[in-house]
Order: sequence, then C-alpha cells, then structure tokens
Amino acid sequence: MRITGKVTRVFPTVTTGEGADAKARQNFVVAYQETPGQFGYDTVLLTLFGAYSIKKHSLVEGDTVDVYIEHEVREYNGRSYNNIKIIQLRKVGNVEPQQAPQQPSESEEQPVNDLPWV
Repeated sequence: MRITGKVTRVFPTVTTGEGADAKARQNFVVAYQETPGQFGYDTVLLTLFGAYSIKKHSLVEGDTVDVYIEHEVREYNGRSYNNIKIIQLRKVGNVEPQQAPQQPSESEEQPVNDLPWV
C-alpha cells in the first residue's frame, strides 16, 4: 500500500541496549487523504528502525513523504495486534535537487598566471 502525506509529528529517538546490541527506533505520524480532494485526513503512526535509517531520512514536521507500507494483523491470546512495516520511505517535493557545477565555456579565456605568488 502506498501513502503520500505530510509528517505531522516526529517523536524522539528511543535507543535500547548498549554498545553493539543497541537498537534505535523513531515513531512519526503521517496525515494523508485516502481519496484526494476528500474532506478530512487519516493519520497513521509509523516507526523507523535502526540508527542508520533514522539519520538517513532525518524527518522533521512538515516534510511530505511517500511511504510504501505492509499492514499485518496477528492474534495472540485472543487479542489482535497491528503491525505496519515500512517497505520504502522517501521525501517528496521539499527536497532541493543538487545542481551540477557549471563548466566554463570555450569562449571564456582562462587566466594563465592567476596565482598571486607567480
């Protein structure tokens, strides 16, 4: 399932364990419209796992994200639990593309001795 929406809340990173056994996770809320143009928004709580993933995406409130998720419901001792896995996450719209450096054209003359000590 694909969700495109705006990050409305980013929770602090939680780290459990120490040293090589340390595990990090960060929860965030995405507001989205299931049917574009429809009144109101749905919200979903998602979790990023791993320090690398948290640092790579560095989400802040107001980011527009495109998220592919897998939803799973499981039962344990007569109770149902939801599990929403993030398959792919990327920022949309508010990421500025990097511009390639401009190469000087052939018509521009290159200075021969542009070093101050020569």
